Amino acid sequence: MPTYHEQQTKQNYNKISRWYDLISGSSEQKFRKMGLELLNAQPGNQVLEIGCGTGQSLLTIKQQVQPTGAVYGLDLSPGMLSVAQKRIRDSGIKHKPQLINGSALNLPFLNNSLDAVFMSFTLELFPENTIHTVLNQIYRILKPNAKLCLVHMAQLPQPNLMIRLYLWAHQTYPNICDCRPLDSEPYLETLPFHTITSLQKNMWGLPVKIYLLSKTGGTEV
Repeated sequence: MPTYHEQQTKQNYNKISRWYDLISGSSEQKFRKMGLELLNAQPGNQVLEIGCGTGQSLLTIKQQVQPTGAVYGLDLSPGMLSVAQKRIRDSGIKHKPQLINGSALNLPFLNNSLDAVFMSFTLELFPENTIHTVLNQIYRILKPNAKLCLVHMAQLPQPNLMIRLYLWAHQTYPNICDCRPLDSEPYLETLPFHTITSLQKNMWGLPVKIYLLSKTGGTEV
């Protein structure tokens, strides 16, 4: 069963699903594109996007893996998936991405079954005590040497003015400013991922980290 946090997140995103692209989609899209370029999915790949939202990235990934690859988009919010479904339908693409309403805490995929996972502005939505579970689930479903691309708001040792203002907004209006700056390195270090590339960018003065990692080792830790 979903935790209370998941139920609350689902409700929030159902409410804003029709306006999400206007609220934050445009500002985040630039960094999603950077992540997708780094991930560089190949024809024939099996790729999952966790937190696919309104499906902006799914069509790009599908173009990369054509003609024989498969793309899956997982999201907790039926409202967001409804918008994604319309976007996919309107695109006229022949082999459509498969949308899944589910939780990253229990990914519905077999061990060692996917070539890549993409996750943007989603990991920082999870409570800190569940982040290891999410990353372990990703690690489990990836094939050996498969890739993971993470894009997320980053935490700095000394927050600047914009970060302090954002944190105030996050605490005051959590339903709107739901993402929080995250230091993901301590979590990534607990799993045998190899960092291929790590970039730090800025979004309106807020730091954004983009990681490209590959899986090493076995199935799960």
